[in-house]
Amino acid sequence: MQRSYIVILLVIAAVLQDPRLLDPFHHSRFVFSSVALLVFTVVFARNYRGKDMEVQALDLAIPAFMVWNFVSITWGINFSEAIFASQKWVVLTAGYFGGRLVIRSADEHFYRDLSKYSMWTTVFVLAITWWNLVQLSVEQGYGNETLYDLKVLFGHRSLTAAFLVLLLPLNLISLSKIKTLIAPLPFLIGLQILTILLLQSRTVYLALFAGLAITLVYLVRNREKWWERKLVNQSMVMGILLVVLAGAYLSANEQVRERLNPVNYFTSQTATERRLIWIKTREMISERPLLGYGSGNWKLELPGYGTEGSYRMQDQAVVFTRVHNDFLEVWAELGFIGLLIYMLIFLLPLYYLYRSDGEPWKRLMIGTGIISFVIISLIDFPKERTEFLWLLSLYLAMSTSFVKEPGRHLPGALTTPLLVALSLALCFNIYTGWFRYQGELRTKKLFHVRKVENWHQVVQLAEQASNPWYRLDPSTVPLEFYKGIAHYNLGEIDRAREAFNIARSYHPYNFHVINNQATILIQEKKYREAIPLLEEAVRINDRFTDALFNLAYCYFHLEEYEQALSVIEEIPGKSKKKEAYRKQILEAMDEADR
Repeated sequence: MQRSYIVILLVIAAVLQDPRLLDPFHHSRFVFSSVALLVFTVVFARNYRGKDMEVQALDLAIPAFMVWNFVSITWGINFSEAIFASQKWVVLTAGYFGGRLVIRSADEHFYRDLSKYSMWTTVFVLAITWWNLVQLSVEQGYGNETLYDLKVLFGHRSLTAAFLVLLLPLNLISLSKIKTLIAPLPFLIGLQILTILLLQSRTVYLALFAGLAITLVYLVRNREKWWERKLVNQSMVMGILLVVLAGAYLSANEQVRERLNPVNYFTSQTATERRLIWIKTREMISERPLLGYGSGNWKLELPGYGTEGSYRMQDQAVVFTRVHNDFLEVWAELGFIGLLIYMLIFLLPLYYLYRSDGEPWKRLMIGTGIISFVIISLIDFPKERTEFLWLLSLYLAMSTSFVKEPGRHLPGALTTPLLVALSLALCFNIYTGWFRYQGELRTKKLFHVRKVENWHQVVQLAEQASNPWYRLDPSTVPLEFYKGIAHYNLGEIDRAREAFNIARSYHPYNFHVINNQATILIQEKKYREAIPLLEEAVRINDRFTDALFNLAYCYFHLEEYEQALSVIEEIPGKSKKKEAYRKQILEAMDEADR
């Protein structure tokens, strides 16, 4: 059981993907993780029928966080996004309790098997990553821009690097003693670290260096046990060689030097935008500090606080769907109550490991894995991805085997009902996940037919894709928006209006949706009614030229020429269209003065 549990979930986490989806990795892993965990949970329910279970505080904190996510759905503005975000914590909860039960019945070879399968997973990830990295470097040259095209296995180079970092402690957890650096395991770890460095993810660098520092301090403090003379000599030679090679590489690669320099990070575009997002998120939190905005709804509420200050959000229509700080996101969506429970999920296992006096190396590796996840969470969003939640659940489950104080016993009569309830939750995951799966497949087809302006098929696919469990595409655009555009181009104005109104109900602060609502009114010459909508769109994005031109157009036809001219002057940049509008308004003002 323990071998199949580890192997199947590692395969799903690192291998499974469906290229037919808009994101080949995200939803496919969510669905198939739920299926695999359902099978294991049913087996556990049969095997542990009537048996008592020792309950620790962490056993209560994890389900409590899952339940609080579902409770928060009641005050979120978008049900489909709230339910999907909440269901990910069903996966974590099931993975955690599955890990608990596997470890409870595991033999003495559990950690050895875990390391072995983790190392094989690492070899697979490294092989695929290097194959594609070499190909991209030959075609485009190695650099930061090239790395953005490295989307194999996880969809982004940062996610690949983060996954490799979280596998590091698992690869080392069964190590009893280092005897020589000239062996397969040190070579694999070295290649793993090199790959992480080459992927140039600053967030992952922090987690990697923190993990290495913790491990090095431990090895130095216990050097009598770990460091033989032969190993010391090898380490010195290897260290000198690495320093020389690293110095030569860095001296020849200015781009890598810049990315490794922590000073440069604070002035980079990425850091500037993240600070802006964090500031706006703190504004959100200050308005609803206790309960938040509902699970999965941060990305829908954020535009309501304006997009000023972000060039990509305002001028390139880039949508931020994550805070890039999981703790801030949890606070914004679930309030202080949710944040407190979420923090307990990390603090409790670290407390267990710190208080225990057994197997220090295993405790160190488990703690390093948890700390690495926390560091990545402070600047990125590992909680969004199923594969990271599963790795976290494994680390959390292992930490409970080192609890010093015995927990309370859950009677066997309650164990089976709880596992059955978890099975039903996973069934719900699979049921709703199937509809989201179909919705995403059809949305991808919708994007294709929209490019060729096949408006009838756009309507058909939008209707087929939309369901109670899937209302928005991955960039938070309501599917009804595409349907509205199609109806508008087909001359079906009333249907377009209805579609845009429904789209607005799913995403109240999407400035494109709001502008299109106003466009319908403008076509019907209801300029006064269109103005509040356009002002709202401009409030959200004061550089949104479509809304600004429409607003000037409304004022012009209401013969409020000074207002129209004022709006035209607010349009950023220079263009022939802007100059033509200004000229037309000035001519109308002159004629009105005569």
